[in-house]
Amino acid sequence: MALPERAAQGERDDGKGSGQRPEVVTGLPPHGEAPWRLAVLLRRYPECWEYKSFEECRSFVERNEANRILSSHNSILLGLYSSLALWFGRLGQWADFQKPFEKAKRLLKRADASVLATQACSRLLECYTLVLRNDLERSSARARESRSRALRLAEEVFARCSTSPVFYPRAYHLKAYVFCMLGNKDQSLWCLRQGLQACEVNGNLLEKTWLEMSAERWFTGKGPVGDLWLETAPRFPQLKQAKPEVCSSRYLLKLPPS
Repeated sequence: MALPERAAQGERDDGKGSGQRPEVVTGLPPHGEAPWRLAVLLRRYPECWEYKSFEECRSFVERNEANRILSSHNSILLGLYSSLALWFGRLGQWADFQKPFEKAKRLLKRADASVLATQACSRLLECYTLVLRNDLERSSARARESRSRALRLAEEVFARCSTSPVFYPRAYHLKAYVFCMLGNKDQSLWCLRQGLQACEVNGNLLEKTWLEMSAERWFTGKGPVGDLWLETAPRFPQLKQAKPEVCSSRYLLKLPPS
């Protein structure tokens, strides 16, 4: 997870730098010009983005929950809470999952049509699919309700993709996962094909490789033996120190036992 950092003291508002590499401090700027200032900084100082450990990111969110600047940007908050929930859901840490999941669900009602909001919705959709899988594995009576909620959100994500089409493949991927978990192989295969076609149209090569991995795993029983994401997530290194195989790992959408 990446958090924005702010150049301090070494950059002037007129756009002319001081000639020295700016120092950076973590956290949100204290004044109301934060979104504009961050946009300027990220264009001129891409190094202002620094990858942090998950615990640092979690601490950042919790520390700034009441920040009036952050709370005024619903799409950013939705992205943060859906990311926290997704992390815990993938790791099966359901006690920690529930709080950010519920907050993301509430924020979804006020989400705008921005790319950030659509990306956050796709993360939240994966959260719903993981809840469904957990309910199916436990033979929970809530599985039917979880299925309905996941499919409803999938339709909302599809509607949002009309303005952010790059997320069509992810929406098809997750809907295919829901159908596959429910035993509807034909619908799942149709969604996978649509997702791969959308990848070609929108140039989403990252999701294409992910779709191909899922199709192989779900319908042939082949594919990776272990889940590299689960193996490395608890100890993710900083980006500069990460090994190539860690950077290219994908979280495997596993099917519940038959």
